[in-house]
Amino acid sequence: MLAESVKDHWKKRKTNGTGKRKVQRMFDAKGLAELLRHGEWADAKLWQVVLDEAEGPLDDKVSFWLHHIHQVQRAFLLVWRGEPLELPSLEDFATPLDLCSWGREGHGELLRYLSLASSEDLHRELDFPWREQMEEKFERPLDGVTLAQSAMQVVLHSTHHRAQVASRLRELGEEPPMVDYIAWLWRGKPETQWDPSGIG
Repeated sequence: MLAESVKDHWKKRKTNGTGKRKVQRMFDAKGLAELLRHGEWADAKLWQVVLDEAEGPLDDKVSFWLHHIHQVQRAFLLVWRGEPLELPSLEDFATPLDLCSWGREGHGELLRYLSLASSEDLHRELDFPWREQMEEKFERPLDGVTLAQSAMQVVLHSTHHRAQVASRLRELGEEPPMVDYIAWLWRGKPETQWDPSGIG
């Protein structure tokens, strides 16, 4: 009896009690925008520590990962827009603050693009410039990826490399900021402040 009761409960939840299974979207513009807003805040908080503690050139690993984070964010934005994949190298930035400013501008453009994206835009499959490289790596044709799914990739990719920067800062004797998504929620989803003297 209990097993049947549980089964009925989940059947009603999946169908909204109507007997018809509802179609759930994994990603929508509002949810993705929230994740990107958190990502911007987290990047800014990390940059605050990096810039506050810098007494000259940045550590090579920290520089590499921060550039990579912002480069990939920009790369996906260019793919969404259908623009050529032309991106600056790390050596193109004269100072760490220049790289930070470029990252800040990229976050703004990501959020602006997503705020104007329609449902059709979000579910549009993308053609990636690195398709052939990945097909060679996986030895098979690539399945389709939508704009919404690629936005989630931007979020996850940034989170992964942000953790590498934090780990490296600890190795260098610095205390990285707590930038977990749930920490951002607990703090009331604060707006990002990119001023190096007081970010977030």
